[in-house]
Amino acid sequence: VFKNGFQSARGDSLVALSNSVEAIASCISIINLNLFSFKSDSWTKKISTQVDELDRSYSQFRKISTECSCVLKSELAQKKLLDERLAVILSGARENQRLPDSYIEKVASDLQNLIWMNKKLLWKFKEMDKPIDVLKPGEVLKKVFGYQLKKKESIRAITGSSDHNGIAGAINQKSKVVYISTEYSDEIQKFTSAHELGHAIFHKQPLLHRDRPLDGSMQRAPRNPEEYQADKFAAYFLMPAKQVKIEFQKAFIQTKFIINDDNAFMLAQTSPTKLLRELKDLRGLTRRLASTSLFGAVSFVPLNKLFGVSIEAMAIRLEELELVEF
Repeated sequence: VFKNGFQSARGDSLVALSNSVEAIASCISIINLNLFSFKSDSWTKKISTQVDELDRSYSQFRKISTECSCVLKSELAQKKLLDERLAVILSGARENQRLPDSYIEKVASDLQNLIWMNKKLLWKFKEMDKPIDVLKPGEVLKKVFGYQLKKKESIRAITGSSDHNGIAGAINQKSKVVYISTEYSDEIQKFTSAHELGHAIFHKQPLLHRDRPLDGSMQRAPRNPEEYQADKFAAYFLMPAKQVKIEFQKAFIQTKFIINDDNAFMLAQTSPTKLLRELKDLRGLTRRLASTSLFGAVSFVPLNKLFGVSIEAMAIRLEELELVEF
């Protein structure tokens, strides 16, 4: 139960284990004490042998109990260090009045590294092989920041908004609750969770909500700097520069995509002239690269699906990182 069971029962299971082990020790002591009342003969010798076997089992169980206690002690030390490092990140973010994009990206990167370093503490029963595996904003809000995450079909009443286009998400920092609307796609819900995570890091307002843009595309300017900053954080958190570059190179076998004879054929089995005419501009090309699952004869998970974001958000990130030339 302690190693593989429900995490909230770990304390109870360790208490039960410790008490059981100590009960065995008490039994052994009583048996040995009672043996003093009998003369040494074949029967007492038989009992003594059984006690020796029981004692060996007791030693094994005691070792297991001690190991479990050490695990808790080690995890507590890791959690304390995690909280301390997180406090440093939050302190710097809240004190910085000006939030240029480069600083927002640095905070996102620092948080990503902190989560990756503590992946075994945060996800005990899941194998996290790649850094992008831990980029789960909803779980980070719960496991690292202590927020409740509540998904509802409509959260207009919670925010008091009269916007008829719907509200994608909201954060109540006083109650430590994040609301995510299920009216939208999984990609939008994920981006919204990352957006609310940005609010939890950078902003002090007790209640904030997110209407548009919904997918990270920033097609419409946010109403205030806080919304812009939270959107930028979400993009940086969900699409880290280093990981995007790694996956881009894996998919397209190059660090920068330029339309030439080889690339045009491998991407669309056509000529550069026809491809340029079809795509029209840089955004057309980045959208195609963000969503394609085939390059030449090699198939792969599209970049937008791999990172769990919309095609538009992924296209913009490819442009920001200057991975594509039109």
